[in-house]
Amino acid sequence: MTADSPHPQLHLQVVPPTNRPNSNPAPPAQASRPDKEPPVAPESGTSPYQRWLIMSGLGLGLGAISFIAIPNHVQGSVEVESTAGARDFVYMQISGTIQELLVQADAMVEPNQPVARLNSDELEQEIAEAKIAQEQARSTLEAKEQQLPMAQARLNEALVTETASRQQTERLQREFAQTAGGTPPPQIRELENEITGIKSEIVGLKDNLKIVESTISDYQAAVPDGAIARNVLRDAERQQATLQSTVANKESQVRAKVEQIATIQKNLQEELEQLQAEVSRKVAARQSAQQEVAAVAADIQTQRRLEETLGEEFKRQQDKQQHLMLRAKQGGTVITESLDRLRAKKLQAGDPVLEVVNLKQLTANVKIRQEDSDLVHKGALVKFRPREAGIRDYTATVQAIAPVVQLDESRQKRMLTVRILIDNDDNRLRPGVTGDARIETKSIPIYQKLQREFLKLVPIGKFF
Repeated sequence: MTADSPHPQLHLQVVPPTNRPNSNPAPPAQASRPDKEPPVAPESGTSPYQRWLIMSGLGLGLGAISFIAIPNHVQGSVEVESTAGARDFVYMQISGTIQELLVQADAMVEPNQPVARLNSDELEQEIAEAKIAQEQARSTLEAKEQQLPMAQARLNEALVTETASRQQTERLQREFAQTAGGTPPPQIRELENEITGIKSEIVGLKDNLKIVESTISDYQAAVPDGAIARNVLRDAERQQATLQSTVANKESQVRAKVEQIATIQKNLQEELEQLQAEVSRKVAARQSAQQEVAAVAADIQTQRRLEETLGEEFKRQQDKQQHLMLRAKQGGTVITESLDRLRAKKLQAGDPVLEVVNLKQLTANVKIRQEDSDLVHKGALVKFRPREAGIRDYTATVQAIAPVVQLDESRQKRMLTVRILIDNDDNRLRPGVTGDARIETKSIPIYQKLQREFLKLVPIGKFF
């Protein structure tokens, strides 16, 4: 929308006609004829040439006047808003009640200034529960840590007994290997030596026995002839029986020695098997002890992480206590009315408590006609006049011009949005205040001004 500038302008005023006498009035009646007639006045009418000359002069004058540049402005109704980033809501960070309000409406606050003190039964309960959970986790961790040394002691004992069993098994295995390689253990070697000696004696006895048997055979042939006495033959036979008895005894001794060796080897085999079984049991015991140690260590790690997690949760709950004091994030003016109604009221996390706005600079959107878009530019001076009585005019500047033209609410006019920045140096303006903004533009000739106003009233473009 546009309006005339408040500066002095050239106004064309239409003067209504007055009751004037006829241009050719009848001459007054002569009361008396004087002695001497007065001079006759010339006729007042003009020639057609003179009239055209006068009209041309007037037209040229008006044409010249229409080229006179006059101040111009573009204006529109606006509603004041806060600038981007200058508005901040103070929200509830936790559920609770407003215990104390530290500011009131229209109060000036600084960044990080406390504005309200809260009370939260839920937070107190959460802190208490988190503390109990952490203490329980710490107690369990201490018990697990006490179990670890005992489990390690059982593991060390299992390792010692396993090592001893392995050493005995390895010793027996070496003895078996030596026996197979021709180097039996001492007790077997001693028996084998005894067997060798007995067998050697048996060989000698058998040689003697053969001699005796040969002698007996000779004696038996000579006795009938009387060459040998019978008692000599009986002595030889007794000697044969003695030798046979001795050989049998020696062979019995050999068999006994062999059986002893077999018994020793069997005992060694059984002992080896027992030791191997014992080693298996020791290995199982050691593995069980290792698993126990690993399980206890894993439990300790798990419990330690749980205790740390619960400790962090306890600290986090304690840190929430800082939310019991609400603070303004930025400086500005508290514009929320009726703050007292929030006192002792139950609020949830995320509920707004109050609003702080930096009122030093406010913004507003001015809707101007598309026909005036070429007159407005960024940085142009703007005068903003609030509608409230008693509030002075404010200086503003064009901050931005929207790149898109839109229809107004009636969808009859194409409007362009111009964003202005208002210097609210006295902090009296508030977001939501309405008024009129007048954007100063460059001076334009009178004929252009009339032409623009005419095109606004009569949109000729619709007829083409």
